[in-house]
Amino acid sequence: MINGIFILAVADVLFGVGLMDITDKLFLKGIGNIVALVGIIYLLWYVLNEGKAILVNL
Repeated sequence: MINGIFILAVADVLFGVGLMDITDKLFLKGIGNIVALVGIIYLLWYVLNEGKAILVNL
């Protein structure tokens, strides 16, 4: 089931990638890279927790 954490993680990744794409300044590209990395960590955390919940219910 998709919840707020998943939507937040996807939005975080998209914002970070968009920030890296639209700017020419290295400082902003670095911030976009960090934001996208945090979003990817959120996504991995979400997938691992959902997978664990599915395996527990089997």
